[in-house]
Amino acid sequence: ESFQAGGQLPETLQLRLIHLFGAVLSGSKPNALRAITPAAVEVLLGVLQRGGGGTPLVPGLLKLALRGVVAVVHVLHGSSPGAGPVPLRVLLDGYFRVLNSDLPVASLAPEAAGGLITLRVLMLDAIPAMLSCEDRPVLQAVFLSNNCFEHIIRLLQNSKVFDGSSDAIAVHAIGVLTAIMSNSPSAKEVFKERIGYAHLYEVLRSQGQPTQRLLQELLNMAVEGDHSSFPVRPIRNEQPLLILLAWLPVLACRELQVFLSGQLRRLCEASLPSRLTCVKAGMVGCLLGALATEPALPAACSENLLELLRALGSLSIRPGELRQLLRLLRHERGRGPHPYTAPVIRALSGMAWVEGPPRALQCFDLTPGMAGIMVPTVQKWPGGAFAFHAWLCLSEEEPEPPARP
Repeated sequence: ESFQAGGQLPETLQLRLIHLFGAVLSGSKPNALRAITPAAVEVLLGVLQRGGGGTPLVPGLLKLALRGVVAVVHVLHGSSPGAGPVPLRVLLDGYFRVLNSDLPVASLAPEAAGGLITLRVLMLDAIPAMLSCEDRPVLQAVFLSNNCFEHIIRLLQNSKVFDGSSDAIAVHAIGVLTAIMSNSPSAKEVFKERIGYAHLYEVLRSQGQPTQRLLQELLNMAVEGDHSSFPVRPIRNEQPLLILLAWLPVLACRELQVFLSGQLRRLCEASLPSRLTCVKAGMVGCLLGALATEPALPAACSENLLELLRALGSLSIRPGELRQLLRLLRHERGRGPHPYTAPVIRALSGMAWVEGPPRALQCFDLTPGMAGIMVPTVQKWPGGAFAFHAWLCLSEEEPEPPARP
């Protein structure tokens, strides 16, 4: 009720009142639920709305309001459905409405446009904080039911209007998509069906030439963590890597091409599970498509791609892909040998000479948590018994970091 006249209250007093509201949320759960009223949620969202309206707020007020929203999400998520007066879905709906509010950005002064970018970056960063909680899969499902992917893609599409000189919103939006899909095969399938990675690629390309920071964020999406960590993290989502391979030939900066090709090679050939994932995703064909583009890629870039092709081709390469690889060496008469000739011959030799201990050519991938092998029921077994023999290949993985409180 004190905030109903929020326009007249000094912002320093607003700051103290939100601190008090946060203290109640941090106390006992019954008191926290009583404090989360529709008016309280309206106050928090109103502060966020004013933060993007071009009027500077007192330092710390915007971040404190976001911390309050995160705390409200955790309280509502940890309570029984219907226990509080405000459903979690209603809060998230209001949050995404503020995030994608249609403001007259073109008429804003540069300072006001910068404030809007800051607001949206902070609001995007708050979403992974919301998801850092117990029973995370259930909260991910709530986000999916609130059309979170559509909201993020719409924000990306509109960001070019006011964020043309920066990639801040695009980078943080990719981080949010990663957080929502992390460790959730169902969320990844929902994204494929509703949005599609081809559409994501089109939206990102419409922003112009990418920066190294944006490319790194897509690499992080592929491993659902820090792509530069050691040991190399396993690939959890191969689709961003296919986007990057399609983007690589049209990058204007040769240094970025070499950087990206090196990172792709590092991630994809780091372990047998990662190589198998890339082969099943059709990366061999994508590599050949990138190598066949004109003008030719820088030498260091093509060398990285051909070495990755050797690693993947040693597991599986189709006859059509092999013909496509040999077709790369065609050159018009009188122009001398193709620059790919020596690297391609080395790649073919490496595919034929498989290093390391003998391995099975067929395998079951039991990497996903719910993966398994189904066998017929006892009544359908032929004869008097049923036997199944298989080698077991175990790969060591880094444990998942604990959720932040």
